[in-house]
Amino acid sequence: ALCSGRKRWRLVNRDEMSLLRPLYLADLNPVFPMDLEDGQARGVKVYETILEADDLIFVPAGWPHQVDNLETSMAISSNFIDSSNLRRSLEEAEMLANVEEDPGLLSRVLRAAVAAGTMQQLANEVLLYEPLRQFKA
Repeated sequence: ALCSGRKRWRLVNRDEMSLLRPLYLADLNPVFPMDLEDGQARGVKVYETILEADDLIFVPAGWPHQVDNLETSMAISSNFIDSSNLRRSLEEAEMLANVEEDPGLLSRVLRAAVAAGTMQQLANEVLLYEPLRQFKA
């Protein structure tokens, strides 16, 4: 959600990610050696939009994206997990837990949600970890 300013967003369907030649340098999050604008010149379909104050964008899971501030901006972002992407989020959190602590905490919460079979269980578990997040901050 963009509160103020303007941002240019470029997105690529995750099915075309390999065409961007991702590198995995420091962790399991890919880095792309080319600007997405250059990717478009190489035949990659790039979706582009300009966000203005009060606009909201949803980025589908796994879609590479690039954001450029066109002016001083303030935005709020968050990851969204529901039953449609719960299992994938769990798998990714478990992989990332090998290199960082926070994804390990998330994977335990997600595993509890899968075992319980409800997203309500997930919501309750997240509340249990909130004091830890405050402590770490």
